[in-house]
Amino acid sequence: MNECANRVDEIREFVRCEIESDINLFYLNDPKKSFSGRTIDISRGGMKIVLDQEVSSGDRLCLGFKLPGINHDLDL
Repeated sequence: MNECANRVDEIREFVRCEIESDINLFYLNDPKKSFSGRTIDISRGGMKIVLDQEVSSGDRLCLGFKLPGINHDLDL
């Protein structure tokens, strides 16, 4: 069950929805270098993700994932 609610101990501008989904990523400067991860939660202001490997600050990535009720991949 997906639940959209702010935790009592947090003050946020946007409500976060706890949505877990597998994600696939690749480096924009090297599309053959890919890895995976998963979403933890999503809000209007952002998305919390966990990756299978570390990335460096400034790395440019393409991220693909699915949302419940949407039949196609979303790419960022």
